[in-house]
Amino acid sequence: VMEVQLSDTELSELKDIFAMFDKDNSGSIDIVELESMVASLGINASKEDLNDMIAEADIDQSGTIEFDEFKTLIGPTSRKKSLLRITSTLSNFSTKTGTVLSHEPN
Repeated sequence: VMEVQLSDTELSELKDIFAMFDKDNSGSIDIVELESMVASLGINASKEDLNDMIAEADIDQSGTIEFDEFKTLIGPTSRKKSLLRITSTLSNFSTKTGTVLSHEPN
């Protein structure tokens, strides 16, 4: 696992983004929280897609995405770029798996 070097600001921003998705403050993102996150980005994903997304990011195979896994997945970027990168990552992932995405304007 490659350690991602982040500035204090970047780390703080990523923690804020992670906290938005970690609705129950458990310290990890589970499939229900991931589904909510994906839906909030206007992306329709199947349970299979969501499980695949978790599996791809879930280095320790716990079935959830912890902050360190999230940090590695997203990497060092500004908050806005991180959100765009999350959207892009999810869109690309769903496109790879053949899922048709529905993007709704906010």
